[in-house]
Amino acid sequence: MRIVKFFVGLVFCVGLAQVFMASGKQRPQNIEAPAKRQQPQAVTPAPPEKPLPKPSTDTAETREKLVDALVEQFNPAPAGWAGFAVRKVELKNVGQVAVTLNYSKQPSGYPQVQADTKKVVRACLKWIQEQGHDPAKEWITVIASAHLPEKGETGKDLVRIMGRSTYNFNNDQIEFKKDANLW
Repeated sequence: MRIVKFFVGLVFCVGLAQVFMASGKQRPQNIEAPAKRQQPQAVTPAPPEKPLPKPSTDTAETREKLVDALVEQFNPAPAGWAGFAVRKVELKNVGQVAVTLNYSKQPSGYPQVQADTKKVVRACLKWIQEQGHDPAKEWITVIASAHLPEKGETGKDLVRIMGRSTYNFNNDQIEFKKDANLW
């Protein structure tokens, strides 16, 4: 009985396979060839509302412009200030502006250093925005450090770092660090 069921099942499977193979060879007459695909048309981006400024490089000209803006902002210079030294001006994405405020005499304390360096950072931020840049969107770091020239034990010229204020583009805030916590 089992052998009969096996042969009946085998014959059924062979017959079914022949039916499927025969139907695969014949092509019905009423099916059309697939339509040609249309190529997607190129999409042109809309022009920006205002042209983006070209990235500025760190040149003597941009440094001079920043020094002029700082001198204009702080004219006359507050008591105790000896001047500015612009170390770096990179106005581009992930750029940096670094300015040193030099004191001519000992400041009254860290609150004065904090206030002075924050004023310098704010003046730099104002100048950067006047140049057509957005420091927060372009990740431009602005650093203003305060230095006081001193003499060492042997008479060698030294510089005492009083502190620095840094513009943090992540939270759009100016942060101050004392000399011991700079790095």
